[in-house]
Amino acid sequence: MSPTLQPPPPLPDISRVTSIKILRVTITNKLSVSNHISSLISSCAQSLHGLRILHYHGMNCELQQTVYRAVIIAKLLYASCAWSGFTTAADRQRLESFLRCVGTLGFTVTTSRH
Repeated sequence: MSPTLQPPPPLPDISRVTSIKILRVTITNKLSVSNHISSLISSCAQSLHGLRILHYHGMNCELQQTVYRAVIIAKLLYASCAWSGFTTAADRQRLESFLRCVGTLGFTVTTSRH
């Protein structure tokens, strides 16, 4: 039977936290990025709402795709090589579900240029 690892005793005047945000990426003390995924999807959904408003005001489809890639895809990819290895199957499912929803609105990651 192996002994349970215990965290070191707290230092005076330094509080222990359960998560930390470094360079806009939130990681918990359990090395989970679920909170980061939640805030990322929420932020992208807000940007998507703004993009839909631009559509209703007459922005053409090509410009909408450009804004989509510049804002939403950029947010999704930011530091993804650092946090993607810590995602759970549920995290990946939530990201894929969001992208499927966005796909039904006509947005794609790549567009063909004519």
